[in-house]
Amino acid sequence: MKRKLVCLFLGILMLMTALLTGCSQVEDEETGEEVDNSAKTIVMWVMTPDYETKEDEAAAKKAQAEVQAAFTNITKSKFKTNVELKFVSADEYYKALEKTIKAEREHALLLEEAQDKLTDFLRGKDTKNMDELLKEFYEQYPQYKDLGLRGDVEGDEEEKETEEETTRNEFGVSEIKYPSAKENQVDIFYLSGYEKYIEYKNNEWLASLDDELALSSKKLTDYITASLLDGVQLNGSVYAIPNNVPIGEYTYALIDKEYFDKYYNKIDSVENVLDLNRFLNDMKNMNEANGKTPEDEGYVVPLASTFEECMEMLVWYWELSYTDRTVYETYYDEETDRYYALGTYYTVKVEKTNEDSGEIEEVDEVRVVPYAKRDQLFKVNAQGQYVNAKGEVLNYHYETVDDFRLQINGEQAKLNGIKANYVKKVMIEGTDEEKAELTAQAGGMYLVDENGIHITPENDERVILVTGETDLNDQLILEDDGTPMLPEIYDNDGNIVLIDNVNYDVEVVLDFIETPTNPDGWPRQSFYYDHNDDADFSVLGTIFKDAAKRSRGDIELSFVNLLADKEYRDLYTTLKNYEYEEYFGTPADGQLAAVSFMTGDARIKHEYDQKGVYVKDGREYYMFVAEYPEATEKELYGNMFAVYGYSNNLARSMEVITCLNTNAELRNLLQYGVEGWHYERDEDTGLVKLLNSGVCDKSCKEKCDLHHGTYRMDVEKTGNCFIVYPTVEQGADAWTYAKIQNNDSLINPLLGFDFNAAAENDEYNMDVSLIDYVNEASVIAYEQMMECSDKASLVATLDDLMAQYRDDAVIKKATNGAYDPAEGKDDYNVNGSSSPFVVYRSWLAAYGYNVAAPGAKN
Repeated sequence: MKRKLVCLFLGILMLMTALLTGCSQVEDEETGEEVDNSAKTIVMWVMTPDYETKEDEAAAKKAQAEVQAAFTNITKSKFKTNVELKFVSADEYYKALEKTIKAEREHALLLEEAQDKLTDFLRGKDTKNMDELLKEFYEQYPQYKDLGLRGDVEGDEEEKETEEETTRNEFGVSEIKYPSAKENQVDIFYLSGYEKYIEYKNNEWLASLDDELALSSKKLTDYITASLLDGVQLNGSVYAIPNNVPIGEYTYALIDKEYFDKYYNKIDSVENVLDLNRFLNDMKNMNEANGKTPEDEGYVVPLASTFEECMEMLVWYWELSYTDRTVYETYYDEETDRYYALGTYYTVKVEKTNEDSGEIEEVDEVRVVPYAKRDQLFKVNAQGQYVNAKGEVLNYHYETVDDFRLQINGEQAKLNGIKANYVKKVMIEGTDEEKAELTAQAGGMYLVDENGIHITPENDERVILVTGETDLNDQLILEDDGTPMLPEIYDNDGNIVLIDNVNYDVEVVLDFIETPTNPDGWPRQSFYYDHNDDADFSVLGTIFKDAAKRSRGDIELSFVNLLADKEYRDLYTTLKNYEYEEYFGTPADGQLAAVSFMTGDARIKHEYDQKGVYVKDGREYYMFVAEYPEATEKELYGNMFAVYGYSNNLARSMEVITCLNTNAELRNLLQYGVEGWHYERDEDTGLVKLLNSGVCDKSCKEKCDLHHGTYRMDVEKTGNCFIVYPTVEQGADAWTYAKIQNNDSLINPLLGFDFNAAAENDEYNMDVSLIDYVNEASVIAYEQMMECSDKASLVATLDDLMAQYRDDAVIKKATNGAYDPAEGKDDYNVNGSSSPFVVYRSWLAAYGYNVAAPGAKN
């Protein structure tokens, strides 16, 4: 009876909502613009935990049906949106989602094609009897018969503006009739991981949410931690809403209060480990006065840390590296005994299909590179690097010779029947007969190994995947179905794929890539750039003494020439002197540390702020934050909800996502299920206890409230954690300190940054000779600094290094964030290429930050 009364109330509420909002167009209170207020149906994909048994799955399906009904009742009453929840287990989720998206895209493209055909078919015809015309059209094009074309071909399948229908429920109450979800409909889906985020963005499967966040979903910015929303931007735009989760942890510096007070130190004057110099010296003198050595019980370790750990809190080094992954088609010139770059490749895709289900079980992609006389193809790894028979990367790369000329006869500039698309035509001066010969320069790139030895047929270790007597031009003749004629295809392990095996479907994707060229049209190499986040030293870097300012937007990681920077030299000397003076160490049993570090949550910080001391193991400590919580890739991209890029319901989808992150009722429903059925709350503490239940068996004649299924969800995968009721296991203050922690959290200035992605559209190569030079200078400087054994020798060495590198032209280019490789007006224009700093600043600017004023967004 109680359930019937609840349902009756909900029915009346929905009817009132329908009466109050019956118009399909209403005015938005904030923007003043008309918005669509008609009844909509959207599909939301949710990831569930995997099920261990069939019984567990059956119990979960039962519970999910109850949650579905309660969930959509709320969304219908709030904004006239019927939400169909699609629960999919983690192991099947992405496979099912991507299969549905691809089916939707195929259908959409087929519909577009059909509409174009129908438009042409109807042109010039009398459309009064559309039924007959459509019948005739389907006879001519039977493949479009199931698409439901009506003749109004502009968006045949789009939802039409119609009067809302109503129906009566079991209680006789009038309700709005919601449209059915379309086949393969996707609106909202859960998304996890940076790679998936980038992949879906590149596939155009994600809708930009900027406009919604600025207007109707602006409320989200009050509920989602700012560092999370800022962090998920791609080129300045948000394509998914991150679920609020606890971010990282603090690193606290603990200073023993008894010893610190003994020597009349003031904690207010300590902001970082550099300010402890005098105190650490006091501790050393105290140990000596007490006759204690590092091996003795009762010895007090001045600083329980290492030089490297302390440096990481104060300096970030730009240690750069690159991999030459230039894998061009190559031409062997017998006269020079060298291979030269000519450049294209294509991909062989091998799909293994399950004969029973028809499902594709696995896909192997083999990238093969044609070269030489077009009769051999070489195996490469996923990064496009050549590998030998053992799978080891061959460090082959291309060098250039300016005077190399490749003679090509004929104005088509073709070589062996294939156009060398990068070839620059040069008409030579002389007689008419001489002018008749076309000369082309091919850039002079030739293949060498890591020692600079020319690669010849005798020393070439590359693995030949395909060989044949015909040239590549013949090999790439296509069959009617688009399949090239290839003598043999090999998988990633070098095994021959049997094309006549019915379990395999072999598709050769003609993925031709033009040889990369510089602005003058000459070939250039292709590199994979990387940087080391945990480098011990580099000539280039950024200093930040304030732990609270190590965040993207608060700091721009500049490329300072550290050897020429007095602040860095003083900082390095101070910390290195800690090592010379033997302040660093690890307490043994029976020993204490005057200064140590520990990690923890905001609870520790709160306790210290309240009491002025922190108590650990019976001793009192002063404390400062050495490092703030930092959002990692997992916290930023680990759990998000996105709107499908081709959804017709962006605004409604964002209403649901906003509600899920701001409304406790909806949020707890999706997380815990229906209260009283799937969970219960303690009357005094409000803490949640999850309930277990089986599934009602067939002997139950009426709907049984006691057997409703078991409901379990991962709290980080269902929305904003901070508006979820805590469980008994978590405790009442579970989210209180997590919120404080998140408000203090920082975002690594390089999180999400990739030199390769940032520079992919740059017409200039990043200057690898600059990277080589800086890395070599860093090795030289570091070796000299490591040879020092005391403060005086270190100061002298740093002074010499400053004099050597302060005015270095190459390092000046590296540290010039405004350097324009196109101008080439200065004397340190190395190879007319971009510096890494320019690439990084361009990425920051694209991200939305004003690089001229760190901390301020455009």
